Amino acid sequence: GSTNIVYTASDAAGNISTCTFTVTVVDATAPTITCPANLNTFTNAGCTATGVVLGSPVASDNCGVASVINDAPAAFPIGTTMVTWTVTDQAGNSNTCVQSVTVVDNVSPVALCQDLTVNLGAGSVTITPAQVNNGSTDNCSIATMSVMPSTFNAVGSYPVVLTVTDGSGNIGTCNATVTVTDLQPPVAICQNITVSLNASGTATIAAAQIDGGSTDNGTIVSMSASQTAFTCADLGANNVTLTVTDDGGNTDQCVAVVTVVDNSAPTAVCQNITINLNAAGTASITAAQVDGGSTDNCTIASLNVNLAAFTCAHLGANTVTLTVTDASGNSSLCSATVTVVDNINPAINCPASIVVSNDAGACGAIVNYAAPVGTDNCTGTTTTRTAGLASGSLFPVGITTVTHVVTDASGNTAQCSFTVTVNDSEAPTLTCPSNITVFAPAAQCGAIVNYPAPVATDNCGNATITRTMGPASGSVFPMGNTTIAYEITQGGQTNSCFFTVTVVDNTAPTAICQNVTVHLDASGNASVIAAQVDNGSNDACGIANMSLSPTAFTCANVGPNSVALTVTDASGNMSTCNAVVTVIDTIAPTIVCNNITVSLAGNGEVVVNAAAVATASADN
Repeated sequence: GSTNIVYTASDAAGNISTCTFTVTVVDATAPTITCPANLNTFTNAGCTATGVVLGSPVASDNCGVASVINDAPAAFPIGTTMVTWTVTDQAGNSNTCVQSVTVVDNVSPVALCQDLTVNLGAGSVTITPAQVNNGSTDNCSIATMSVMPSTFNAVGSYPVVLTVTDGSGNIGTCNATVTVTDLQPPVAICQNITVSLNASGTATIAAAQIDGGSTDNGTIVSMSASQTAFTCADLGANNVTLTVTDDGGNTDQCVAVVTVVDNSAPTAVCQNITINLNAAGTASITAAQVDGGSTDNCTIASLNVNLAAFTCAHLGANTVTLTVTDASGNSSLCSATVTVVDNINPAINCPASIVVSNDAGACGAIVNYAAPVGTDNCTGTTTTRTAGLASGSLFPVGITTVTHVVTDASGNTAQCSFTVTVNDSEAPTLTCPSNITVFAPAAQCGAIVNYPAPVATDNCGNATITRTMGPASGSVFPMGNTTIAYEITQGGQTNSCFFTVTVVDNTAPTAICQNVTVHLDASGNASVIAAQVDNGSNDACGIANMSLSPTAFTCANVGPNSVALTVTDASGNMSTCNAVVTVIDTIAPTIVCNNITVSLAGNGEVVVNAAAVATASADN
């Protein structure tokens, strides 16, 4: 570019002068460019390639690149296209390079087939690709089409392959079916047959069995019967249609009579059963009861047994014959064992329960009753007493259950029970010992007392004796009177007795004294209570009261004084001890003094008495 240069000159006086010139620099150097690598790609939009990524060229310049452009088309055709890249610098200098882009068609044609039906005619038929083609396409264009195989010499369905090739040699194929037909029908000829049902009640035939010599100008490929399977429902004559088909699919029909017969006897299957006689001693069965699943290939018409009614005479195993007959009159036999059992329990009724009192002096009573006898639907019962006592026996006091069991000939049993209650109406007697009096040992507030047990009598001798009041023998009894009570019980009867245990305290308490000192008060008096003198007096049963004599003191008693402490327990026993009560006076007397004036005698002395100075004095 151009640059202005300015020079300035100045003298000593400050005068200035300037001059200017231009320096122009020209860029004559072209930029450099290297194209991206050549590309190979495939068609992706019809018969062209779009969205091809060319890559970036490498461009440089001494002063800087202004632009880089190329002449690539939006869609590249099949083949090689040369793309020119141009780089231009700021001074307008430019340079180019060339990149090749080769587009290859690798998309196979889309082959579309259609099935084709042709007539064999004189014995041979040829088809063209156009007959099988159903609109095959290619992204560019189809060059050729071929079909294999293309010639047919027989009726039938043949798979063929259509091959479609485009201008780039890409190939597509599809499959089709060519059906070769024949239009002349065969001649169907029938014959009548007879078939027997098998053990399962079924029979089957093949179409060939009713074919009587059917023909065709070509080949018979199949024969079918309208009915091939037969059951018991088809017994007798059945019309069956034979259909004959040739290799051209042409058909013809005729009708044959198939007669179905059943010559199989049923299978008789027996089962052993057990039946119970009823309350009347009889039982009956049906043939179905001994049938164990008899079968027939068709239908069982009837079941019969030779013995159906049973009584007590048939108890045990009995052989019965079952006859099974089917609808065609075929029959068979089997044997079953019918076991007759008697599960009906016999019956027995007991008398009503009995309640009596004991015989006098006895622990029981003689009781008579009517023994029960059992009955049953069959004969041969026995009745046995299994619990309790026989009629006329001595029944003990209490409840006795009497049970009788009846057993029939089959071992079935029944039982009944009733009770015999003997009440003990005689009350027991009870005699207590006499009242007891004992003294408590010293230092104990009670006494261990042993007493004999009460004497009991009862007609049954199993009475229960219970102490209902007071301690047991050998216990410590408290001071005073204690009542002991006993009760006897037997069979709901009771009686009782009482006695008294008296424990007497004849031990005096222990009196223990201590000396005390008391002070007179301001009035000259003092007093002492028993507790002050007591020094731990005691008694095993407790002290009831304590008394002291004397208890009041005055100035006349100053000094030691003898007193007596009396201790009494709850039983009135007494004991005494002596102590010394020392009375002291610690209160000082009071005095009132007066000032006086006195004169000395000639000898220089004066005598003053107390009365002249103290005008009043007092003491407790």
